[in-house]
Amino acid sequence: MQFLAPIVSRKIIANNTVEVVCKAHSAFSFKAGQYVTVTIPALSDRPIRERFRDFSIASSPSEPSKIAFSFRTSPHQSPYKHYITTCPIGTELEVEGPKGVFTLPDNLTTPLVFIAGGVGVTPFLSMICFATETQSPQQIHLITSNSSPDRAVYIEEIRTIADNNPHVTLTEHIGRIDANFLREEITLTTKNALWYIAGPPAMVHTIQTMLEHEGIHPANLRSESFTGYA
Repeated sequence: MQFLAPIVSRKIIANNTVEVVCKAHSAFSFKAGQYVTVTIPALSDRPIRERFRDFSIASSPSEPSKIAFSFRTSPHQSPYKHYITTCPIGTELEVEGPKGVFTLPDNLTTPLVFIAGGVGVTPFLSMICFATETQSPQQIHLITSNSSPDRAVYIEEIRTIADNNPHVTLTEHIGRIDANFLREEITLTTKNALWYIAGPPAMVHTIQTMLEHEGIHPANLRSESFTGYA
């Protein structure tokens, strides 16, 4: 569906990282892990590709009236990001969705391993929030990877969930994930686990290749790339 969604809040959640929260249409619903396309009507004079971005929804499906999404900022950011980080609260954005199949499996007995690079943690936050709220018995291990601790997105929220939900465990990794790190994780994981990877395209490709090299079957891999729009 497509609708206008006013911005209800905006805040810095990590170094050079902003969260925007919009109020969704009353008929909107989504699955944890899906994304939306967000278009800025005020940029109608710009080329089409500069008017919209795709964002994974960080909020939980249990609160469908809320659409939270996050992105990195920079000193030389695009007109899109400049507008969305400076426009008044209440400004309406055009939202289309939900979209995507990067979602939780139907089988709640399948253990899951999530590997998140940077802002790629957003769909996983939605997933672990929803799993916690619905008291899912699914075992979930979330691995976050960031270049520095101050760039870890939603880390306090994730720590709180992991501390209070015995089915969710968290590993915080600083720096690049290499084959030795993954090899250790694989030894701790049951063979039928599903591996989800989200982050920059190069990181996703590298980790997926390493996992396959270590014997993880491609059918047990799910991935979503975050292209780092300016």
